[in-house]
Amino acid sequence: MDKRNSCLALGLFILFILGGCVTTPLKQPSSLSTQIKNKDAQIADLAAALESERQAKQRCQEAVAQRDKKIEQLTIALNKKQGLVSDSPKSRDYYFFVIAIQSALRNAGFPLGLIDGKFGERTRNALKNFQKQNGLGEDGKLNKRTWELLRNYL
Repeated sequence: MDKRNSCLALGLFILFILGGCVTTPLKQPSSLSTQIKNKDAQIADLAAALESERQAKQRCQEAVAQRDKKIEQLTIALNKKQGLVSDSPKSRDYYFFVIAIQSALRNAGFPLGLIDGKFGERTRNALKNFQKQNGLGEDGKLNKRTWELLRNYL
């Protein structure tokens, strides 16, 4: 009988537990699904806003590129009109090299005004004076010997 009472007690206990589980209120499934739908809607809104921002950024980048191209065209046209450049503009390396020459001349004590990357009359005169002081031919042209001495002032 002892076994029978134990089994009966165990059975009642299981029924009590199962009965309690059935009557225990759970979170409403509709509440969770509503929260999920709300989060999905927020994600969709954020994704749309991100795409809109990406497109706006792309439009800005295109506008800047167009503006830069227009500035370059206007600069070339203005320089042609003023006779500062020929129809074939020089490379960037050329202008950087002329800036290096102008900087070296200034550092060597031969002021030439504005360092502008243009090998004009002031740069040529400063180069002639540098050549004269260093016993080189005074032609105002940058030759190998002149550059070897001048680059020490960079």
